[in-house]
Amino acid sequence: MAGLPILERIAHRDGVGGRISDAISAANRVLDGSVDELDRGLSQVLSGRAPGRLEQVVRYALESGGKRIRPVLCLLAHRAAFGSDEPPLELAAACELLHNSTLLHDDVVDEGQLRRGRKTARVVFGNALSVLAGDYLLVRTVDAVTRRAPSRIPDLIETMDRLVAGELIQLEHRGSVHTTKSDYFAIVEGKTASLFRFAALCGAAAAGAPSETVESLARFGWHVGICFQIVDDILDFSADPAAFGKSLLADISEGKLTLPVILARDGDPQLLRLLRDGYGDDPGSFAAEVSDAVRRGDALELARDIAATHTRSGIEALSSCPRLVPEVARILVSVAESLLMRGA
Repeated sequence: MAGLPILERIAHRDGVGGRISDAISAANRVLDGSVDELDRGLSQVLSGRAPGRLEQVVRYALESGGKRIRPVLCLLAHRAAFGSDEPPLELAAACELLHNSTLLHDDVVDEGQLRRGRKTARVVFGNALSVLAGDYLLVRTVDAVTRRAPSRIPDLIETMDRLVAGELIQLEHRGSVHTTKSDYFAIVEGKTASLFRFAALCGAAAAGAPSETVESLARFGWHVGICFQIVDDILDFSADPAAFGKSLLADISEGKLTLPVILARDGDPQLLRLLRDGYGDDPGSFAAEVSDAVRRGDALELARDIAATHTRSGIEALSSCPRLVPEVARILVSVAESLLMRGA
C-alpha cells in the first residue's frame, strides 16, 4: 500500500480530486460498472412490493436524486480490500436505504418542505406515510445486512444509536442560538459521519479483510463524512439567494446553526445580537444580514480549513492500511478530495 505522500502525488498526477461526477465515473470504471448496477441492488433489497401506499412513497424518496456517495463508498471499500469480483450490491443498497430512511424521518421531525429541490415526501403524502415509509426502509436495511453480513449487525445497531443520538442533540438545541462547535460536531458525527463509516466498514468487512484494514477504511469513511457535511453547509452560502434565504430562516428558526454561522457568530457580537432578536416582520432582510455577516468574515474559509483537516485525516487512515489495491485507494482519495473541493 502506498504511503500518504505517494497517494497524494498519484491523485494530483491523474487529475482526480475535482468534480464529484468525475470521481464517481472513475469509481464506476474501477468497479467494472458496479455503480450503474446499484438500482439492481436496491431492487433486490426491496424485492416484493411494499405494503399499500408505501410503495409509492418509497419510490418517491429513492427517485429524489442524490449522488449515492454512501453505497459507492461501500463498493470501493470492498474492492480496495481485495474483495471478490462479485460486488456486495445488497449491502451498498442497504447503506442507501438507511440514509433515505433517516431523511424521511428527519423531514417529519423538522417539518421540512423541500428535499433536493422538490417537495418532501411528508408534504406530498403526509407525515404518517412518511414515517411508515422510513420504518419500512429501516426494516429492509436490517434484513439485507442480516442476510448478507450478519456479523455486522452490531455495527448497524451502533450506527443507528449514533443516528438517534445526533438527531436528539439537534432537537434539544432547537430554538437556541447558542449551539457550540462541540454540539455541531456531535450532531454531524451522529447523523452523517456514522453512516459514511458504516458504508466503508461494511464493504471492507464483506471482502473478508483483516480487522485493522476494516477499521482503517471505517475511519476514512468517518472523516470523509464530516468533511461532506461541513462543505454542504459552506455551499449553502453560494446557493440561490431566494432559496437560501428560506433555508437559512428555517434553520435558524429551528435553532439549527451550521458551522459557518457558529464560527461567524463567535467572532461577531453583532451577529449574535441579530440571531437573538430573530427576523421579526422582515424575514428577507434578516436572512440577508445573517448571510452578509457570515460572508464578510473568515468563517467560510475557516470552515473549509476544518473540512480539509478531516480529508487529510481520512487519507492518513488509508495510508495506515498494510494492504490495499493501489488503484482503488487512488479512487478513494479522488472521492475524498472531490467532496472537499465542491464549490471551491
